[in-house]
Amino acid sequence: MGKKYDAVVTTGTYTAADGSEKKRYKNVGVVMEGNEGGLYMLLEATFNPAGIKQEGKESVMVSFYEPKAKEEPAY
Repeated sequence: MGKKYDAVVTTGTYTAADGSEKKRYKNVGVVMEGNEGGLYMLLEATFNPAGIKQEGKESVMVSFYEPKAKEEPAY
């Protein structure tokens, strides 16, 4: 039970310091597992899929990634 996946969209690209092109990502929500084992998605209320511009496409792809473990702070 609890958080299963991060919901992520590609919002564009940028040029890294080494000159390579990289994708820019935004976490827009989470996929959770309910008490009965079913999955549901919590989408950020501020996320507007109309703001994701992709030439020639009329839909927005949301990818699901297993959450990364949070690193312990280095003291």
